[in-house]
Amino acid sequence: ISKNVNTSAADYGSTNFRQLTKTKSYIVLQILRMGVSVIFCDVDIGWASSPWLSLVGYVSRTRTLTIQSNAPMVQLEDGVTYATTSNGANVTDEPPLGKRRLNSGLYIAPTSPSMIRAFKRITTRAIRFKLSEQPAFYDELCTRVSNDECHDEDVTVRLLDRRAFRHEAVFVNDTSSQVAYHPNWRVGGDAKRNALRTRSMWHADSSNLCTGRHRSY
Repeated sequence: ISKNVNTSAADYGSTNFRQLTKTKSYIVLQILRMGVSVIFCDVDIGWASSPWLSLVGYVSRTRTLTIQSNAPMVQLEDGVTYATTSNGANVTDEPPLGKRRLNSGLYIAPTSPSMIRAFKRITTRAIRFKLSEQPAFYDELCTRVSNDECHDEDVTVRLLDRRAFRHEAVFVNDTSSQVAYHPNWRVGGDAKRNALRTRSMWHADSSNLCTGRHRSY
């Protein structure tokens, strides 16, 4: 992992951004080696309920990486089969486990020897990439795809429900099951904050102090 990443100039898609993302799985690997399980959540994810209470049940699955899908989901009324994201990208409905559709911004990695081996392979592959770390998850772990699961020599990969753990390209009218929202198809801090505020998932006051302590988490 490069020690010369300029975090103040890590704009989305830049070389610095891609290098910075690779530190995430590297840090997770070090924590797993200490015998501690990891619930990893990107900073731009908003929550409607406690992340811990929503995800702790997955920690006991020691050989299973449970992760968010990045695949578009379009299930709107009146026969609409495509939609447009806030960035103007046209998207159509995709299976949740399409090629390179694992989203490394939200996952549960229980500590175990097999999970440690899996993350060592992810970090090694990510270092060779010119891209961000995210494609390394699919390329390394999805050697066999069966329905909505990936399998390899060390771990099984299962997906979080896209209706409950949404991202910007999920277009479904019913929001009653929504637990988390990840505006990862939006670019820029202001756009992400506005999206979270619109969904009542921005838990900070005007001074950017956390207000989550006042909620029934």
